Amino acid sequence: MQQKEDKIIYKVTSIGLKDIQIVNLANDKDLRNVPKYKLPLGLEIGMSVEINSFGLYEIVK
Repeated sequence: MQQKEDKIIYKVTSIGLKDIQIVNLANDKDLRNVPKYKLPLGLEIGMSVEINSFGLYEIVK
């Protein structure tokens, strides 16, 4: 039995020294500032990430 999960996709809007700002693609008002260490390396502005089943951020291809 397999359940379909609705994953929330975020887009990187700005990169600071310590934090990266991401916005929910479905809801533009959902802005988050996430510490860099919680996101995968190599992120650039405009890239998309999602939260996987382990609660970690991963790059969306």
